[in-house]
Amino acid sequence: MTMSGERFGREILGPITGEFCLRLWAFGSMLEQPGNTAMLFCARGGLRLMLAYERFISITNLDSPTRVAGLMISRVVAIKPAILQTIEAGVLPPSVAATLMYEFSGHSLRAVVRAMSGSDPGALPSMAHKFTPERFASFLLAPEGAEARDAIKQQTTLFRDHLAHVLNGRRHALLVDTGLFGTTLQFLTEGIPDLDFSSALIARSSYGRRRLDPQQAKKIIGLSVDIDGYSPLQPRSAILRYWHMIESTFEPELPSVQSFSRVNDKPVSNLEIPGWRDRLQPAPGSIFAGVMDYLANLPRGDASAVLADTNRAWKQLRRAVVWPDAIHATMLNAGTRGNDFGTETTSASARPWKGPIDALRGPALWREGDIARSKTRLRLPLLAAIEAGYGARRTFQILSKLRRK
Repeated sequence: MTMSGERFGREILGPITGEFCLRLWAFGSMLEQPGNTAMLFCARGGLRLMLAYERFISITNLDSPTRVAGLMISRVVAIKPAILQTIEAGVLPPSVAATLMYEFSGHSLRAVVRAMSGSDPGALPSMAHKFTPERFASFLLAPEGAEARDAIKQQTTLFRDHLAHVLNGRRHALLVDTGLFGTTLQFLTEGIPDLDFSSALIARSSYGRRRLDPQQAKKIIGLSVDIDGYSPLQPRSAILRYWHMIESTFEPELPSVQSFSRVNDKPVSNLEIPGWRDRLQPAPGSIFAGVMDYLANLPRGDASAVLADTNRAWKQLRRAVVWPDAIHATMLNAGTRGNDFGTETTSASARPWKGPIDALRGPALWREGDIARSKTRLRLPLLAAIEAGYGARRTFQILSKLRRK
């Protein structure tokens, strides 16, 4: 039988999702005060994760140990409360400054003000300057920054009202999302210190520039994968080689949360367009449809049954991601992915084929897929070369750690 998207979801991502749901339930059950905790599934991908979790606990006759609710949030929303600390301290919090520099390197100050506040400062002379955290903080504190400052304050107030509503009196927010770095928790911890935040993700990676403060890192867990990068010796870590596949599976066709407005005295996000809940449901034949079908057909009342399928599923996922054929490459094409941080920057998961040398060069969301899609006779040697490169890098990382010790 030819592998289809729905079959891939049923046989591979279904067991992986089921295992995550079981681990999430167990994690929630071990909390010291589950009654004071709400599992908040973060828009957008978390909203479909919530559907999967609710189906899993329903089929297996489990009771969720905590309140379950959706949280309308994105990094753009989460960073605003932390930015407000600027007004009091006169300097951006470290995580805010580092993230903005990472995301907006080379952009103008005007671009950052527009992305973070939603307001346009116009053609002020200072707006043409290259963005730096210091210039951004100074602008927010200056008289000409009043409109942007007020907009950030207003959006923070609306978001905090929404957060209070979904917490429903609880003081601990367990943020549930797909992954990877935990920056949402970082922003909320710094911007809303009167609440307690922790985070449970499918996968967590601390690799690269986005390392967290050690105290914040302790509050984030990757329930299925928790590693600093891909390791050829750990099949589960292959999920990091093509993370956009996970995002494209769980993120519905809805806008990223960028702002709130008050409707009938209730904060409503721009995601909540008419019929938005219907769009969370899986499209027929999709990978997510297969995931939900797998969960629906688990043995009733037997949560542990999912464990029989997980080892096989993780090995098959690694095969599809690391050693894809043309069918995998076409089926798992995540399309064009947006930056999701207040800019219109996008990246395509499929690059045009320009030969084997070019396939190994430059940035790519999934270069293995590019190679497989080309149907080149060099597919296996090229994929082996990429795998060898990852293996060499992993060996170097291990040796470096040993030297430091």
